[in-house]
Amino acid sequence: MYDGFDDASFAAAIEATGREKLIMAGVQTDVCLSLTALTALDRGYEVHVVGDASAAGTKETHELAMQRVIQAGAIPVGWLTVGSEFQRGWTEDSKTAEAFAEVIYDQIPAWKQQGVLTAGVREHAAK
Repeated sequence: MYDGFDDASFAAAIEATGREKLIMAGVQTDVCLSLTALTALDRGYEVHVVGDASAAGTKETHELAMQRVIQAGAIPVGWLTVGSEFQRGWTEDSKTAEAFAEVIYDQIPAWKQQGVLTAGVREHAAK
């Protein structure tokens, strides 16, 4: 089974959320992601496909599959965009900012230096 919606329990679980927007990624962009995304679009969902959290056998296959779902109406996004949109801000009262920053630092090590710099500025400003 390559289209998640072919599984009645998957389809029912998605429908039960009552949500109209889906964020999707897949092990195989050209199979699992594209087929499921195309069905979701056909069913009226707004679909955001996370291109850099999906893959295929070749770069070309991945890119062609992404183009196909985008042309069908899916919105392309990256993992950092998705995480940042959920995060919404970096204020001190954020319950998830520190943990999300660690994910970013693990994936984009250069950003850790920016985090250190920002912390230093905050510390200095508080004096």
